[in-house]
Amino acid sequence: MHKKTLSVVTPNYNHGKYLPQAIEAVIGQTRPPDEYIVLDDQSSDNSLSIISEYAQKCSFLRLIVNDKNMGVVKNFQRLISEASGDYIYCGAADDYILPGFFEKAMEMADLYPEAGIIFGNIVLVDENEKQMGVSDIPSWIKPEYISPQRYLHEYLEKYPINHSLSGATILRKSCLEEAGGFRPELSTWGDTFASRAIALKYGACYIPQPFMKWRVLPDSFSNKISKEFRQFFRTILKATKLMRSQKFVERFPENYVSSFEKRCRRFVLLNSLLANSGILGEYLKKIFRMLSKSSLTKPFLPPRNV
Repeated sequence: MHKKTLSVVTPNYNHGKYLPQAIEAVIGQTRPPDEYIVLDDQSSDNSLSIISEYAQKCSFLRLIVNDKNMGVVKNFQRLISEASGDYIYCGAADDYILPGFFEKAMEMADLYPEAGIIFGNIVLVDENEKQMGVSDIPSWIKPEYISPQRYLHEYLEKYPINHSLSGATILRKSCLEEAGGFRPELSTWGDTFASRAIALKYGACYIPQPFMKWRVLPDSFSNKISKEFRQFFRTILKATKLMRSQKFVERFPENYVSSFEKRCRRFVLLNSLLANSGILGEYLKKIFRMLSKSSLTKPFLPPRNV
C-alpha cells in the first residue's frame, strides 16, 4: 500500500519575528511532513538567516529564495509547483499550527482517500497571543467524511460568505492542481475558493479540533484586503464568474451562486456602514459584537490570512 506523503509550504516576507515559532510548530509535529519548503521573498529583515539555520538542522526543510519580490499569491503558485507530496499544507509565516494536526489529518487521509481536503478549526489571536475567537463548524461534532452535498447544504449555504478554515486545511495536491491552484485573480480569497471547489467534487474530512493559530495582524495581507470592501467585492464577483464557468458549473449550483452574490452585497454594505458611519458605526459595532457571540453569527470572520 502506497504511503501517502505530505508537503508543507510556507512563503515568507519580513516575518523573522514569527518564523521560529512557525517553523518549530511544523518540524515538531508527531507526524512530520515528508518535505517542508520555505520560500523567502527577498526579505530585508533577518528571515533568511533564521530559515537557513533551521534548514541546516532539519533534513526535510528546503529553502528557496526569490530573485526578486513576487508577492504572496505568486509565491504560493511557485511553492505548489515545487511540492512533491500527495497532500499539501500551505502555511503562513506569521501563523503557527498546533500539535497533532498532521498526524490526525493524515489518519483521515488513510481512512477516506477519496476526500479532497481535510480540515479543522482555527483559533484567532492578536499579536500579543490574546485569543480573539474560534472559527469552527459547531454542527459537525465528530471526525467524519463530509460528502459534497453535505458540504454545500450544511456548510456553504448556512455560513457567512467569508467564513474560511483554509489555514487549518490540508489539500490533496492532484485535486488542487485540477482546480487551478490558488488563482491570482482571487487574491487573498484564492485558497478559500480552491478548498470549496475541491470539496464540492471530492468531499472533505472535518475534524472538530483546533489545528492552527491565526494571528490577526493590522498590517497583514488579508486584513488590508478585507478592509478595502470594493476590492473584496470585485474579487468575489470574479469568484462567481469562475463558479459559473464550464470548469466549475457542475460543482457550484446556480441557486447557490445567486444567493452567494446577494449575501456578498449585504456583507460589503454592512461593513462599509460599520467602517464609515461615525457614532452610529460605533453603536452598530457594539450590536455586532453582541450578535457575534451567538452560534448563528460566530463564523462571521475575515478571510484567511495568506
